[in-house]
Amino acid sequence: MADGRTLQINQIPIRIKDTDVGRLWIAADINEWREHERNLERLATTDPLTGLANRRALLQGMEWELRRAGPDLPGGALLILDLDHFKSINDTYGHAAGDKVLVHLAHLMRSILRQNDIAGRLGGEEFAVLLPDAGRERALAIAERLRLAVEGSTIEYEGNTIAVTASIGLAPLAGEVDEIFVLADEALYRAKNEGRNRTVYADNPSV
Repeated sequence: MADGRTLQINQIPIRIKDTDVGRLWIAADINEWREHERNLERLATTDPLTGLANRRALLQGMEWELRRAGPDLPGGALLILDLDHFKSINDTYGHAAGDKVLVHLAHLMRSILRQNDIAGRLGGEEFAVLLPDAGRERALAIAERLRLAVEGSTIEYEGNTIAVTASIGLAPLAGEVDEIFVLADEALYRAKNEGRNRTVYADNPSV
């Protein structure tokens, strides 16, 4: 319709003694139903605090990317980021401050990542980014830009200035989804064990 509404129109025949005498037309505005359906989809795929993708959406994106990628494409990478000493922020300033830090990180990710990258929150202070068509060097460059942005930023909360750093693990998008997550997690723990606030790329031995 001219006002942007979408109508679903049905007709019911009116019969008297086996004779058609007319039609009853029923028009229903389905915009509200469609908007409700879109809201349900957003809830199913979005982290409610940060507005980033949730774990389910990230897994779906990885499976799609693994099917799409072929021998002529540069592949991609999975990035897992964990905020260093995040528990101390919650313990010192409260969970509301911790939530503000997480939202701040989500804004940083949106400003730094490429348009086709998929950023999401796995849970707590752990985030992941699907980096399509990003070989080792490009993935490392993106991860380092993100890490340095986190290190160089501060969050103001109730008169307090909160500084954070992040450790990042990377793994190539090759093999099975579970294997990729394991490799990226192992790289993340290496970054933590080697002093935090650094990036580590894990090569996939099966490739």
